[in-house]
Amino acid sequence: MPLKLFPGEGFRKVAELSSLALMLPSSIAVGLFFGYFLDKWLGTHPWLLLIFLLLGIASGLMSLLRGLSKYGGPDSIEQPEGTETDVPENRPAD
Repeated sequence: MPLKLFPGEGFRKVAELSSLALMLPSSIAVGLFFGYFLDKWLGTHPWLLLIFLLLGIASGLMSLLRGLSKYGGPDSIEQPEGTETDVPENRPAD
């Protein structure tokens, strides 16, 4: 009988969450790679490296936040009954 470490859906969640750990560093590495080689090719040292580094950081953060929103966004938090989270609209009296 084989040993099940992560039965069913749990394995899928572990795999998805572990991929989140690599999103930010891999995006930064891609930005550095392209920036470095474009700087070498065009002779614009260090400007394209810095620009693509910032683009990699921004892309990595956006991907990370998008991935984290699946697991901890405001929609996934259950509110106790009787609490209202919506702000009432201010309407003028007729």
